[in-house]
Amino acid sequence: MGQRARGGLGARVVWAIVAVACAAAVVASPPAVGSEPGEVMLQAFPAPGSQSSSPATSITLRGAPPEAIGDVEVHGTTSGPVSGRIDPLPDGSGVVFDPRADLVPGETIEVSTEVVIAASEDGSYAFEVAQPGTHPGVDLDAGAPGGDAEGPVANAAGDAFVTRPDLRSAPVEIHVPSSSSEPGLLFATPRLSPVNDPGIQIYDEAGELVWFHPVTADGVASGDAFVDTYLGRRALIWFEGTAPFGGGNYRGEWVVVDETYREVARVQMGNGYQADIHDLFLTDRGTAYLMAYNPLICTGTGVLADCVVDSVVMDSVVQEIDLTTGTVLWEWHSIDHVALSLSYIDGNPQQFDYFHINSVAEDLDGDVLISARNTSALYKIDKDSTEIEWTFGGQATTLTAVGEPSGVVGPDYQHHLRA
Repeated sequence: MGQRARGGLGARVVWAIVAVACAAAVVASPPAVGSEPGEVMLQAFPAPGSQSSSPATSITLRGAPPEAIGDVEVHGTTSGPVSGRIDPLPDGSGVVFDPRADLVPGETIEVSTEVVIAASEDGSYAFEVAQPGTHPGVDLDAGAPGGDAEGPVANAAGDAFVTRPDLRSAPVEIHVPSSSSEPGLLFATPRLSPVNDPGIQIYDEAGELVWFHPVTADGVASGDAFVDTYLGRRALIWFEGTAPFGGGNYRGEWVVVDETYREVARVQMGNGYQADIHDLFLTDRGTAYLMAYNPLICTGTGVLADCVVDSVVMDSVVQEIDLTTGTVLWEWHSIDHVALSLSYIDGNPQQFDYFHINSVAEDLDGDVLISARNTSALYKIDKDSTEIEWTFGGQATTLTAVGEPSGVVGPDYQHHLRA
C-alpha cells in the first residue's frame, strides 16, 4: 500500500509551532498525587464540572489499579441511585462504570469512589447530562457524498470494465506526469456524479484503477482514505457515515481492511457519540483518537448561555478509545473549555457550529493537539488535566508568530494540525 498523504490541492500555508520550555529535556509526567504523600488521584471522564455529557455516557476512572478504586457509587438528581457494571480498563489503569440505562438529560450526576478525584477535594465529583439536539432536517446537497445526482446513470464518460460492467469508477486522466513526486499509489474518495458512484478508489501513477470499493447505500458518505498501522499491521482505512446536519458534520465510523482488502474492523466512538469524517489518529499502543460533532440544545445558561435558547449548538468531542474493546479511555469537550463567544461564525438561530474541530493528534509529550476551523485556532490539551495548555490563533491566542508582520496572530480557518 502507498504512503499516507492527506490535504487539498492548491496554495497552502504551513505553520511551524515551536514551544520553548525552560527545561532542557522532556520527561514523562508522573501520576497525579494528592495533598498527602503517596496519595494518588484519579482522572475522571466525563470530567468534573462538565456540562455536556451524553445520556448514554459511561464513567471512566483512571490512575489506580481496579482493586484500589473499590466501589463506585453513582447517583442522579432525577434517576436516583444508578445501577451499572464495573469493568477494569484494558490496560489495568482503572475502571469503567457502565450504567444499565441511559441517564436523564438535564440531571446532575454525582460519582463517589474510595480514591481522590483530580479537580475535586475528595473521592466524589459531579457532572451534568446535556440535552441532546436532534438534527434540524438539513439534507445532503445534490451531488454531495451520499446525495442524489442529476443526469444519466450510464457510465459513458467513465471507466468501463468488461468483467465488471456494474462498476462505475471515476475516470482519471494524467495530462502532464510529475517528475518529482514520490512513487506509490493515489487514493481518492470521489463523490457521486452522473458518471461514477461514490466510494474508495486506488490508482497507479498512470491513472489506471487498481482497486475500487463502491459505497452506494442511500445517504451514506465515504471519505478520507489512508494507509496506517492498525494493531501492528498495515491497513487501509476510510470513513463511512451520514451527514444529517449538512455537509461538513458527519456521523459514522471508520472501516479498516487488511492487505487483502478484507474488512477486519470498524472503529467507533463510545458514550453515545458517532465519529466524524475529518480525522482518525492511531497510536502505537493499540488506541485511537476520534472526534465527533455533538448537537446540544441551547439552554441559555452556563456554558450554553451565548446562544439562541432551544437552538442546536454543535459541541466538538474528542475521545481516545481502546481498539480491541472500544472502551473510552479519555474524553474532551470543546463546550466545557472554549467559550461560544470566541467563534468567528455568527450564531445560526437553527444550528450553531461554533467550534468545528477538524483534526486531532497526539504530540511527543503525550498531549493532544486539535484544530478548530470556526475559532481559527490550534490548541494543545493537557492529557492529564484536560485543560488547554496553549492556543495559537483566534481571539484568545497565547502564542505569537515569530517573524510575522505586526498583527498576524495565527491561521485562518485552518485544517490538519500535526506535531
